[in-house]
Amino acid sequence: MRFIVADGTAIAKGTLMVCTDPRTAVAHSTGQTAFLGILAVEKVASDGQVSSPIYSYGIFDLTAAAAGAVTVGYPCILSATANMITLEVTAASITGARVGQCLETVSNDEVSAVWVGKGM
Repeated sequence: MRFIVADGTAIAKGTLMVCTDPRTAVAHSTGQTAFLGILAVEKVASDGQVSSPIYSYGIFDLTAAAAGAVTVGYPCILSATANMITLEVTAASITGARVGQCLETVSNDEVSAVWVGKGM
């Protein structure tokens, strides 16, 4: 699915993306905001492109935050650390920050397979 992106912004392929109004995707920088998906292609700054494709479903390797242990099978959310995940707590699901379900136990800057979009 394609979302609006700022022409003057550079964003690396594989970045976790969050939603702002209206239907605009920005790179996750901090906190639990509305998760959209993962940027499918590199966005070069000032390249004239004002939309980019975003993966919203699939299995991707994501990194857990330093204090972000998640057990296999548990849901994960956006971390307070940019472009990282952590264990979901009940209140976080209200913000739309759920990323998906961990397919491996992960902690402290480790990479895990995550089923993005699962349970959303």
